[in-house]
Amino acid sequence: MSSQNKALSLPSHKNPLNIDYSKEEHTASSLTKLKYPMLIFANQYSKESKYNTLLKRIMLKTKLILFLNITDLFCTWFFVVKKNNFFIELNPFASNLIHNLPLTIFIKLAVVIAVLLYLTIRAKNSSLKDLKRINLTANLILILYITINFIHLINSIILLFI
Repeated sequence: MSSQNKALSLPSHKNPLNIDYSKEEHTASSLTKLKYPMLIFANQYSKESKYNTLLKRIMLKTKLILFLNITDLFCTWFFVVKKNNFFIELNPFASNLIHNLPLTIFIKLAVVIAVLLYLTIRAKNSSLKDLKRINLTANLILILYITINFIHLINSIILLFI
């Protein structure tokens, strides 16, 4: 008796879906999915959980980036405008704008909010792979603003001893 006939002659309690195992289209993974449907559910739940967790982290990072941007704006304004001739603005684009506070606030907030909105919209409509890239981008922006705010903290300490 050949192996094909054995597969077809399995008792119904061992082959409840009446699958012809002799066909080449049935791989081990497809048979596992049929045999253990809970594995599919657990894997799908795990992907959704990763997706939701990553999305929440990105949303938290965007809020933190916005907060650090605002602190950067006011610290830069204070150090450059209020403590004139002691600190300089290193950003060539902002060096001309920093003396006009309303315009500086508008431009700085508008640009950062536009970028954060773009990241947020992209994050909500993306795959898990794209979400990881967006998370990396948010991490890089966050590191940049943490570094800038750390420099402002050092400048504050310098001002205490002058």
